Amino acid sequence: MKKLLLSACVAALAMSASAFNLEQPSMANQTPVKMENVKEAPAALQAKMVQKWTAKLKATPNFPASTADDLVGGYAYVYRQYTGGFTTQPDTISNNYTLQRDTEDNVDLVAINKIDDSNIRITGMFMFPVEATMGTSGSYTTFTIDKTQAIYHNASYGYCTLRSIYYYEGDETYSAGWYIGDATGFLTDEGIVFDTSVHFYMMIASGNYAGYRLGWIYEPGSVMVPVTDYNALMTYDYTYSNSSTSYSKTSTYDYPVVVSEDENYVVTVENFGGLATNPITLTLAEDHTWAAAENQVMASTNNGDFVLNGTDGTDFYQLTGTGTETVLTFGSAWTGLSDTGYWYGLRGAATITRTDDGEFVYPTTVVEEPALYILGEVNDNSWAPNVGVEMLTEDGVNFTADVVLDGRNASTLKTADAGVNYFSFTTKLAEDANDWDGIAQYRIGAITDDGSDYWITDDQLNLPLGLQSGTTAFRLPAGGYTFKVNLEAMTLTVVKNTATAISDLSAANVAGVKYVNLAGQVSSMPFEGVNLVVTTLTDGTTNVTKVIK
Repeated sequence: MKKLLLSACVAALAMSASAFNLEQPSMANQTPVKMENVKEAPAALQAKMVQKWTAKLKATPNFPASTADDLVGGYAYVYRQYTGGFTTQPDTISNNYTLQRDTEDNVDLVAINKIDDSNIRITGMFMFPVEATMGTSGSYTTFTIDKTQAIYHNASYGYCTLRSIYYYEGDETYSAGWYIGDATGFLTDEGIVFDTSVHFYMMIASGNYAGYRLGWIYEPGSVMVPVTDYNALMTYDYTYSNSSTSYSKTSTYDYPVVVSEDENYVVTVENFGGLATNPITLTLAEDHTWAAAENQVMASTNNGDFVLNGTDGTDFYQLTGTGTETVLTFGSAWTGLSDTGYWYGLRGAATITRTDDGEFVYPTTVVEEPALYILGEVNDNSWAPNVGVEMLTEDGVNFTADVVLDGRNASTLKTADAGVNYFSFTTKLAEDANDWDGIAQYRIGAITDDGSDYWITDDQLNLPLGLQSGTTAFRLPAGGYTFKVNLEAMTLTVVKNTATAISDLSAANVAGVKYVNLAGQVSSMPFEGVNLVVTTLTDGTTNVTKVIK
């Protein structure tokens, strides 16, 4: 049967503990209807009718399940309801009665779970889960829902139980007329079907209207079709009670849901709690918590719009929880309260558990490995924001690199600058050769009083020189050096390598330079990306450095 849809109040509606005294909305425009001259079917007649229904089945008994274990899963429950009810009392109409009916099928996603080898629990057909007993009839496997089980509670009329109603033509033992009994489903190749001559309705169980019908009459021939697209199960406990009356009922609900996740770590849950006609979104966080988007309308009914919120039994607030890769757990109870002031009671102890091989993926902060690059005229490089010699580090603080300066400025700059190279540092390289602005915030340079370039003289070798954020370059005579940078102390120490002194690095002493990329390819020109620069001297020694172009 079509269940009323639940949710919580909109955020704009001021809530307090007094809201919990509100009643559950009654079924829209429903008045108890007396079912005159309708008889309770004796057990023998009920068994006889099951045999009759079995003989009429056109579908074959080739259902892909025959045990309680096999039946566990999600089902699309397809049915229609007669919005006008019977045109006259059932005792006065024949099998050819005319009924006002829905024009479209209703479809609910329901769950079947195993209780034991002979009994199952069906969640989603009605307000409360119901138990059914498995059996056989002919070659068909069946299950029967006992008519004494409460399936619904109405604030005005109390508990209601399920009744199947059918017409019997009569025989020498039983008179013709309308009878009510248990509901029986048959497992067929078309799904779990209910007989095409059997209607269902809710009967008020006690009080002044005991025996009266409440709500719609449901069309014969409803069917449950197994579905495989659900990929999670939402489970929660629901205690249905009211302080002004004596009723109280606790049920465990298991609803198949469909979850999906986008690149922004937003999980969408369809069929949320078996209640929502609209998808519900939950945003996952890095600390394995999640939060439902606020002001989400789960469903719109004649009692108003229902919006999902959490609750502690006193106040209403955004629903949050924690999670793992396979389970989302609710951090608080949740409830339904409409913008018109109705509420449906507390839901709690809830989980959403993946039933497939998928996982919930949480965002993570990408921690980049610390890096430091030498910009400028080092190891045959020229000034470019996307080219630099990457320095080596083991702790992300202390960086070293062996470099060669070729003294390329000997003939292009003033005499004082003859035979020097210029360089500075950056913690990040640009994507292209023109994006100096893109790395401005990452650049590190020399400290000078007037902002001019800093000349490193021989007496400053092996001593820590100050560094600061900025673009001021160092200038250093040609030669082979080891650069040592400490990013905590913000210092540069330059050590001259005697094996690669300027006299050894003249053009006459350099036998050749080659570039090797990460694929092992060798070239006389640098590759795009990471290069190992192998400088071979005439004495057979080599110097290897790493550069990024």
